[in-house]
Amino acid sequence: MMMMMMIMIKVCQQYMEKTKSKASGAQFRKKRRNGSKRKLQDERRATIERDNLLLASSLARIDDSRGLVDHKNEYKPRSLNADKRRAELLLVSRQNLNIYQRITACQSKYRQQLWMDDWEKAQQRRNNISRYPQGSDRFQKSNKKLKFASAEESNDSTRR
Repeated sequence: MMMMMMIMIKVCQQYMEKTKSKASGAQFRKKRRNGSKRKLQDERRATIERDNLLLASSLARIDDSRGLVDHKNEYKPRSLNADKRRAELLLVSRQNLNIYQRITACQSKYRQQLWMDDWEKAQQRRNNISRYPQGSDRFQKSNKKLKFASAEESNDSTRR
């Protein structure tokens, strides 16, 4: 790589010397007549030399870098179809909202009052056919009196 760069620099220098040597002999007479043309040629040569030096320096830098990359791609990774997914999400959320509004606006087809009436009738039938109706225990009084032995008496009886 370095040899190729050196060869390129030499070729550029030889080209520049050839163009100078060709123009130097025959140009002295035309110099007085075409001064602006000479100035343009000098500017062109200067830009060519500058470009050649820039290329040579970049080739030298590439050769010195041993093939390593000297830049980093510092960009924020993002999905290429993020806009499509966002639009799809908005569509789904709008559809869900419409479904929710339809559900909440619907009137129930079940009549709760009929269910409650049927339940009361079923309880009444159960109470009519049962031997001991449900909830009747609260109306009954207990005649039994329970006497609990105190803790001291029970301890005395176990000791004997």
